[in-house]
Amino acid sequence: MSPGTRSIEQDSRLRVYFGHHKCMTTWVNRLLGRVCNELNWNFVAVSDPLDMSFAGYVRTNKVDMLAYTDPELEIVPTLGDFVGFHIIRDPRDIVVSAYFSHLNSHPTDNWPELIGYRAQLQKLSKDDGLLLEMEVRRKQFEQLCAWDYAQENVLELKMEDVIANPYDQMVRALLFIQAATENTPLKTRLLAAVASGVRDLGYVYRIPSLFVPNYVLPKLPVEFLLGYIYESRFSEMAKGRARGTEDSCSHYRKGVAGDWANHFKPQHKEYFKKNYNDVLLKLGYESTLDW
Repeated sequence: MSPGTRSIEQDSRLRVYFGHHKCMTTWVNRLLGRVCNELNWNFVAVSDPLDMSFAGYVRTNKVDMLAYTDPELEIVPTLGDFVGFHIIRDPRDIVVSAYFSHLNSHPTDNWPELIGYRAQLQKLSKDDGLLLEMEVRRKQFEQLCAWDYAQENVLELKMEDVIANPYDQMVRALLFIQAATENTPLKTRLLAAVASGVRDLGYVYRIPSLFVPNYVLPKLPVEFLLGYIYESRFSEMAKGRARGTEDSCSHYRKGVAGDWANHFKPQHKEYFKKNYNDVLLKLGYESTLDW
């Protein structure tokens, strides 16, 4: 079975994960890549495309699972019939996370523009750097504010909830897009486990594909998904560092919600309230100006 080909037991709709910069997209994409590998799905990740032509690319290339970062609302209808999930984050935490990432850890290989911006941040104090990052995040916050949060085919999640309970929230998301199932017969699970294990060995030891079983699951058993989430826990991604212990030079810097309160000073709060309080209100992170 080649990528893009589903069994008759599967829903033929496109699956889409809508994410945003500094909203755990690296972590979610890693998890989805593992899931799609087991399901033999064609997984494609795109970030803030400049036009609508990529929707045609998705159909032409028979994409099964699309990870779309920083989505433009007007492009969403061009994707056709799809089911998806969307993860947002407190915009104040996005600012802090983006500041440290752009200052220290974000790779520049596929983002050469970051080199100059990083040099600019390194010349500024942290307080001024945070103010600059707030302005640079303007387009992203406009996208968050413009998003339609009432789409019946899109499950809305908050990163804060995913951090607090990744097992519950990610199982909920994968069940919603019908990529996972809680009702997999024992025989199917055993066949899938054997096939998956042999495929992994085949990759490591260069075993010819002729001798590797091609058994593909119609949906991923939840227990498999729980295992993948465990393998992607913060302490594993952060090389043994506990959640809440900060390494400002790591992509997985701290792993907690609400860290903005440790970095925002009165001038940051004033700037944010003046420019982005409507975003906080719409996303439900605040209910008044008095925060």
